Amino acid sequence: MSFRLIRPITVTPAMLTYSNIAEADYAEWNIGTSYSEGGRCIVSAQHKVYEALTSVTGGSSPEVDVLATPPKWVLVGSTNKYKMFDNRLSEQTSQPGFIRVTIKPGTVVNAIYLGNISGTEVTVVSTVPLADSGSPTTYTKTINLLAEASEYSPFVADAYDYAFEEIATRSDIVEFDIPPYMQQSITITIKYQGGTAKCGVFMCGLSLDVGTMLYGGQLTLVDYSVGKEADEYGDNDVIERGWAKEARVRVLLKNTRLDIFYRFLSTYRATPVIWVMSQNFSCMIVYGLWSGPSFSLNYPEHTFVELELKGLTANN
Repeated sequence: MSFRLIRPITVTPAMLTYSNIAEADYAEWNIGTSYSEGGRCIVSAQHKVYEALTSVTGGSSPEVDVLATPPKWVLVGSTNKYKMFDNRLSEQTSQPGFIRVTIKPGTVVNAIYLGNISGTEVTVVSTVPLADSGSPTTYTKTINLLAEASEYSPFVADAYDYAFEEIATRSDIVEFDIPPYMQQSITITIKYQGGTAKCGVFMCGLSLDVGTMLYGGQLTLVDYSVGKEADEYGDNDVIERGWAKEARVRVLLKNTRLDIFYRFLSTYRATPVIWVMSQNFSCMIVYGLWSGPSFSLNYPEHTFVELELKGLTANN
C-alpha cells in the first residue's frame, strides 16, 4: 500500500471564480452604524466576521481595531463562503442542499482534498481550455459518500448492518487523478439530499508518492473535551470540545527518493499537509503536521522511515 501526500496550494479569493454561497452572514461594517455589545458585522475585503466587545459607534474598522489596546472588536472567523478555504477543519462552510464552487488554481495540480465534509455525494469536474490541452478536455468523477454493501466499504460489515445500522458517510476524501493542466478550472459540488451540505477544507495541489507503507502503524484520536475525570463525588461535568486525528506510520522509502522526501519535510515543517495512508478510509487521511521523523539507513537501496502525524482540530 502506497503512502502518499498532497502538497497543498493556498486557494486565494482571486482563484475562486464561482460560489453558490452569498457572503451575507451579517451586514457589512459601516462607520455610521452603532453596534451593541455582541453585535456582529463582516469585512468583505477580508472575508472575516467580527464581534463587538462593547458598544461601538464610529472609530476604526474592525480589522484595524483588533490591534488596539484595549480592542473594541474581536475576530470571530471567516465568513461562511470562505470557511472552506481558510485551512481550518474546525469551521465549516454550510448550505442547504448543495455547495458548488469553481476555482482556477493558475498552476499545475493533480490532486484534491475535501476535509470534514457532510453530504451524500461529491462531484468533481475539471475543464481545460482548448489551447492548453490540444483538444477540449473534461474530467468528471462522482464519489458516493454513503455506506455501500461491499467488502471494501468502511461502514457496512454485513447485511444486518446494511439494513439496521445508522447511515454513515465519509468525512474526508482525496482524489489523485485530476488532469495536471496549468489552465484548468475545477468545480466541486457537495450534495446532501434532504440536509445541509458542509465542508471544512477544500484544497488542491501536487501529490507525492513517498513509498510503501508497512504494517505496524498506529491510529489514535485526541479529544480536547474537559471534565471527563470524575470529581470527588464521582460526577462528571463534561464540556465537549474539538478532536484531532493522530497517526504513526512506517514507510519503506527508495533511496532514489530520500533527498526528495527529506527536503519536503524541511520545506513543510510548519505547513499542514494532506497525508494519505489509504484513500478508502476517512480515518486514514490526515490533514496536519509531521513530527519526530526517524530515518534508518539499513539497506543499500531502501530507507526505513518512521513518522508521527498530528492532525488539525475538528469540532464535529
